[in-house]
Amino acid sequence: MDKQKPIEHVPVRSSNIISVGYDKDSCILEVKFNGGGLYRYHEVPKNIYEGINAVDSVGRYFFQNVRDKFRTERIKWYYKI
Repeated sequence: MDKQKPIEHVPVRSSNIISVGYDKDSCILEVKFNGGGLYRYHEVPKNIYEGINAVDSVGRYFFQNVRDKFRTERIKWYYKI
């Protein structure tokens, strides 16, 4: 895994997703899930990230526009306290 600078996240209203972050220079989208995973999606266009912040259903948008469409990397597994 490349050394990647930390990506700032913003919270979202979703039953499955806690927050999302985007690095415009590397086109990396990070998604932190309620279930305990932090994932990076590579080569994501900026308009996809902007769409996440503009929809009523973040989870539905994610599953329709991101999941299984971009190279994915699990960054870490964490435990909610």
